[in-house]
Amino acid sequence: MNTPPPLVTLDTSQRSPGNTATNSFANLGAEYLAQVVEQSHEGVWTIDTEGLTISINSRMAEMLGYSVSELMRLAHTDVMFECDRPAAYRQVELRKAGDRATWEQRYRRRDGTEIWTLACCGPLRDGSGKIVGALGMFTDITERRALEQSQKASERRFRETFENAAVGIAHLDMNGHWTLINDKLCEMLGYSQIG
Repeated sequence: MNTPPPLVTLDTSQRSPGNTATNSFANLGAEYLAQVVEQSHEGVWTIDTEGLTISINSRMAEMLGYSVSELMRLAHTDVMFECDRPAAYRQVELRKAGDRATWEQRYRRRDGTEIWTLACCGPLRDGSGKIVGALGMFTDITERRALEQSQKASERRFRETFENAAVGIAHLDMNGHWTLINDKLCEMLGYSQIG
């Protein structure tokens, strides 16, 4: 089995050996990575193969309305709606098989409201390459989803109004060609709907 590449690689071969900033940076290793994760705008959550939390950053805790210490005692499915759990269990199995994926994942905040995230997850491996869990990065897309749902509802209302109007309605392009005609106008003019 091939050992996966390290999460962070720093090539200092072209740097001056006397550059203390570069040398200090190169010696940070795990501390550096921990700082990157903690300062990320994305929620970062690692779980073991049973779905129990290994680590979680403060951004993820903030998104869910919990403290980091509270989430450290929970499985990732503990903050999901019951109906979303079967799909989450399937995702864990896919990570165990080594698959990476991106999908929209809903969670339940501490106050009971939903938060939608864009989940980007992959297997978490130990130093020998063995899969020991999963690493996920989560972006809050709740507001974007609400806007998309609002737009779809608006389009649906327009379509229903247009199609069920008691008056004839037509849309024309800049050249005077009919682009959209409702059934009532077709009925009034004695034509059948085309397309």
